[in-house]
Amino acid sequence: MDLRAYLDILRRRGWIILLAAVLAGVGTFGISLKETKIWQATVRISAVPARPDWGLTNTAQDLLRNFVDNINTHDMASQVIAKAQLDMTPEELLSKITVSTVPEDFLIRIDGRDQDPQVATQIVLTMAQLFTDERVAYYNTQDKADRIEVKIVDSVIEPVVYKPKPLENGAAGLVLGALIGMLIVLGLEWAEGDILATPEAIQRHLGLPVLGAALAAAGATRRSRYALGAVRGSLANKGTYMTKTLVSLTDPASPAAEAFRRLRINLGVGRGGTGLRTLLVAAAGLADDKASVAANLAVAFARIGKRTVLVDCDLRHPGQHALFGLTNQAGVSSALENPGAPLPLQESAVPCLRVLASGPAIQVPSDLIASPQMAALIGRLREEADVVIFDAPPVVVATDTAELAGQVDGVLLTVSAGQTKRQEAQQAKEMLERAGAHIVGVALINVAEDAELRKYLAN
Repeated sequence: MDLRAYLDILRRRGWIILLAAVLAGVGTFGISLKETKIWQATVRISAVPARPDWGLTNTAQDLLRNFVDNINTHDMASQVIAKAQLDMTPEELLSKITVSTVPEDFLIRIDGRDQDPQVATQIVLTMAQLFTDERVAYYNTQDKADRIEVKIVDSVIEPVVYKPKPLENGAAGLVLGALIGMLIVLGLEWAEGDILATPEAIQRHLGLPVLGAALAAAGATRRSRYALGAVRGSLANKGTYMTKTLVSLTDPASPAAEAFRRLRINLGVGRGGTGLRTLLVAAAGLADDKASVAANLAVAFARIGKRTVLVDCDLRHPGQHALFGLTNQAGVSSALENPGAPLPLQESAVPCLRVLASGPAIQVPSDLIASPQMAALIGRLREEADVVIFDAPPVVVATDTAELAGQVDGVLLTVSAGQTKRQEAQQAKEMLERAGAHIVGVALINVAEDAELRKYLAN
């Protein structure tokens, strides 16, 4: 993916990263405030050779490791407990200290930790004093030139809080939370990587422009089902299916209907700068409601006075006649089998819009769609209307759509947001291109109405 793709992911899901970071940061900060404080006191012991001799210097640095082992013993812990009169076992005391070396500076560092800062200080000072006294007594018996001068460097010790450290823990929590948020986002992107959900994803994976986005029908009926505008006759007997699906007709002032008007505008120019006369609405996936897209688009064209014919070429699962409350006794199949007969066009409730239903079922629809009679029928329909819109089966299911796609001016591919698989859409595009179809763009359908979509529709 390029930089724009990553920026798009951040724009859509950045709130997850931010929320995870804030929750983790605030959580670790709050927990740290409630933890019991542990204080740390530190004392340093120097073990410097008595003279600047290379051999003696190396010996002194090697001895530092032995000194650490001598300090960090059960016997030393017992002596510290006895001298400082501490109420703990040698094992407990050893768990409270850390002994380390700084060879280049000839230093031994003893860190002691306890809930009481005075106890922490007492532990390290007593341990350092016992060790230096023992070493001084030993080296006093040695030749002065071969001695290692051992002494306590720190005369005053100021304990510091070892843990918790709320600010540091909170900052670490922010970073960890952000990383967790990024993992969540990556997981979501991976889970949805095979699904097309946004215009950006469609343009990235299909290389096709998104000409419009249609809202999900469930949320598109805020007004009365009878607020129809210029419609002939009552639609009360058409049922709720029409009310929810034909929003361009039943709710013309809704955002859903506006989306189809915008799609109509974006489809206004076809090949060579001339208007599209014949348009096929083809579904990329099985879940795509291409029938309602074709019907609403036909209504949108008819409402501006365009003589429009809506043709139901889905001869397997026809739906336009039910959508408009018409009959299916005659239609495309009968017109193809009887090319000399008058076209069985039916008037709809919208002026300027007629519907050619699918007609009686036939055994092999694809053969009939690919026949010369279909080309002749398209020619007759051109004479009958300014715009002819064809509804056909999903591209990947039947060859009917591919056969028809090469005979019309343009193909509008429908993609259902969050449902159509990327591979499915890519396969549909390839099939249409092999058939010689001119894909004018994509209609993203079944999109939830949200702020992002409203912004998109406003552009």
